[in-house]
Amino acid sequence: MSLMNIGRDRCLELIQKFHNASVLVFGDIIVDVYLDCEALGVANEAPVPLLEVSQQKEALGGAANVANNLARLGVQTQLIGMVGKDPEAEIVTALLRNAGIGFCPLLSDRPTIRKTR
Repeated sequence: MSLMNIGRDRCLELIQKFHNASVLVFGDIIVDVYLDCEALGVANEAPVPLLEVSQQKEALGGAANVANNLARLGVQTQLIGMVGKDPEAEIVTALLRNAGIGFCPLLSDRPTIRKTR
């Protein structure tokens, strides 16, 4: 059976089986920081917009995002990945705990990866 020819019913049938699956995700753990901004105008010094942050939200990124997506589909999910000894690691740990994802952190002297978007 080609994956391109799977119908809606077959997709739903496969998704129902996710509850019986157990997955270990291993990879880069990232804290994605999303900024909602209000445009204030254009800077006098250069043609760049002036922005004011109105809201900030942290989310799981990289392998942690993959683990989160699997968990939301009902898959029993465990995650192994490197984090630093920093506030971002605490954010990741809390988000994973809230999502019901088992986490085995590999502690590093390097900071946890953080990407602002």
